[in-house]
Amino acid sequence: MRRALFWLVGGVGAAGLVVLATWTPPDDASMSICLTRRALGLPCPGCGLTRGLAHLLQGNLEQAMTLHPLAPLVAVDAAVGWGLWGMVVYGLAAPPPARTVRLALLAQLAVFVALWLGRLATGTAPF
Repeated sequence: MRRALFWLVGGVGAAGLVVLATWTPPDDASMSICLTRRALGLPCPGCGLTRGLAHLLQGNLEQAMTLHPLAPLVAVDAAVGWGLWGMVVYGLAAPPPARTVRLALLAQLAVFVALWLGRLATGTAPF
Protein backbone atom coordinates (compact mmCIF):
# COMPACT_ATOMS: atom_id res chain seq x y z
CA MET A 1 0.00 0.00 0.00
CA ARG A 2 2.79 2.42 0.88
CA ARG A 3 4.54 1.72 -2.41
CA ALA A 4 1.34 2.34 -4.36
CA LEU A 5 0.85 5.64 -2.53
CA PHE A 6 4.47 6.56 -3.22
CA TRP A 7 4.01 6.01 -6.96
CA LEU A 8 0.61 7.72 -6.97
CA VAL A 9 2.11 10.84 -5.40
CA GLY A 10 5.00 10.62 -7.85
CA GLY A 11 2.63 10.37 -10.80
CA VAL A 12 0.57 13.33 -9.63
CA GLY A 13 3.78 15.27 -9.06
CA ALA A 14 5.06 14.40 -12.53
CA ALA A 15 1.76 15.51 -14.06
CA GLY A 16 2.03 18.75 -12.11
CA LEU A 17 5.55 19.27 -13.44
CA VAL A 18 4.34 18.78 -17.01
CA VAL A 19 1.56 21.31 -16.48
CA LEU A 20 3.93 23.84 -14.89
CA ALA A 21 6.56 23.34 -17.58
CA THR A 22 4.08 23.96 -20.38
CA TRP A 23 1.92 26.65 -18.75
CA THR A 24 2.53 30.31 -19.46
CA PRO A 25 1.93 32.08 -16.16
CA PRO A 26 0.05 35.39 -16.41
CA ASP A 27 2.04 38.47 -15.53
CA ASP A 28 -1.06 39.95 -13.91
CA ALA A 29 -1.26 38.94 -10.22
CA SER A 30 -4.99 39.73 -10.24
CA MET A 31 -5.46 36.34 -11.94
CA SER A 32 -4.31 34.71 -8.68
CA ILE A 33 -6.31 31.83 -7.18
CA CYS A 34 -4.92 32.58 -3.70
CA LEU A 35 -7.76 32.65 -1.17
CA THR A 36 -5.88 35.02 1.13
CA ARG A 37 -5.43 37.52 -1.69
CA ARG A 38 -9.08 37.17 -2.75
CA ALA A 39 -10.51 37.43 0.79
CA LEU A 40 -8.16 39.92 2.45
CA GLY A 41 -6.54 41.67 -0.49
CA LEU A 42 -3.08 40.69 0.82
CA PRO A 43 -0.67 38.21 -0.70
CA CYS A 44 0.01 35.12 1.41
CA PRO A 45 3.52 33.79 2.19
CA GLY A 46 3.29 31.52 -0.87
CA CYS A 47 1.91 34.09 -3.31
CA GLY A 48 3.85 33.97 -6.56
CA LEU A 49 5.20 30.48 -5.83
CA THR A 50 3.16 28.62 -8.47
CA ARG A 51 4.09 31.13 -11.16
CA GLY A 52 7.68 31.12 -9.87
CA LEU A 53 7.91 27.33 -10.11
CA ALA A 54 6.49 27.46 -13.64
CA HIS A 55 9.15 29.95 -14.68
CA LEU A 56 11.83 27.88 -12.92
CA LEU A 57 10.81 24.74 -14.84
CA GLN A 58 10.95 26.75 -18.06
CA GLY A 59 14.52 27.81 -17.29
CA ASN A 60 13.78 31.42 -16.34
CA LEU A 61 15.50 31.63 -12.95
CA GLU A 62 15.45 35.44 -12.80
CA GLN A 63 11.68 35.66 -13.26
CA ALA A 64 11.16 32.76 -10.83
CA MET A 65 13.21 34.54 -8.17
CA THR A 66 11.32 37.78 -8.78
CA LEU A 67 7.96 36.09 -8.27
CA HIS A 68 9.05 34.10 -5.21
CA PRO A 69 12.67 33.90 -4.00
CA LEU A 70 12.05 30.52 -2.39
CA ALA A 71 10.86 28.80 -5.59
CA PRO A 72 14.21 26.99 -6.14
CA LEU A 73 14.25 25.87 -2.49
CA VAL A 74 10.71 24.48 -2.76
CA ALA A 75 11.64 22.63 -5.95
CA VAL A 76 14.71 21.07 -4.32
CA ASP A 77 12.72 20.27 -1.15
CA ALA A 78 10.06 18.46 -3.17
CA ALA A 79 12.59 16.41 -5.12
CA VAL A 80 14.70 15.49 -2.10
CA GLY A 81 11.64 14.77 0.05
CA TRP A 82 10.14 12.46 -2.54
CA GLY A 83 13.49 10.70 -3.00
CA LEU A 84 13.98 10.21 0.73
CA TRP A 85 10.41 8.99 1.13
CA GLY A 86 11.07 6.43 -1.60
CA MET A 87 14.19 5.24 0.17
CA VAL A 88 12.16 4.73 3.37
CA VAL A 89 9.29 3.00 1.53
CA TYR A 90 11.69 0.59 -0.19
CA GLY A 91 13.65 -0.06 3.01
CA LEU A 92 16.85 1.61 1.86
CA ALA A 93 16.84 4.12 4.72
CA ALA A 94 15.31 4.51 8.15
CA PRO A 95 12.64 7.17 8.56
CA PRO A 96 13.98 10.38 10.04
CA PRO A 97 13.05 11.11 13.66
CA ALA A 98 9.73 12.93 13.98
CA ARG A 99 11.43 15.70 15.96
CA THR A 100 13.85 16.36 13.11
CA VAL A 101 11.01 16.56 10.60
CA ARG A 102 9.06 18.95 12.85
CA LEU A 103 12.09 21.19 13.36
CA ALA A 104 12.82 21.29 9.62
CA LEU A 105 9.21 22.19 8.82
CA LEU A 106 9.13 24.89 11.50
CA ALA A 107 12.40 26.35 10.20
CA GLN A 108 11.05 26.49 6.66
CA LEU A 109 7.80 28.03 7.88
CA ALA A 110 9.81 30.68 9.74
CA VAL A 111 11.78 31.47 6.57
CA PHE A 112 8.55 31.75 4.55
CA VAL A 113 6.94 34.07 7.11
CA ALA A 114 10.09 36.20 7.48
CA LEU A 115 10.34 36.58 3.71
CA TRP A 116 6.62 37.38 3.49
CA LEU A 117 6.85 40.09 6.17
CA GLY A 118 9.93 41.54 4.50
CA ARG A 119 8.21 41.60 1.11
CA LEU A 120 5.12 43.26 2.60
CA ALA A 121 7.26 45.85 4.38
CA THR A 122 9.28 46.69 1.27
CA GLY A 123 6.40 46.46 -1.20
CA THR A 124 8.08 43.70 -3.23
CA ALA A 125 5.30 41.12 -2.80
CA PRO A 126 3.78 40.15 -6.15
CA PHE A 127 0.67 42.33 -6.19
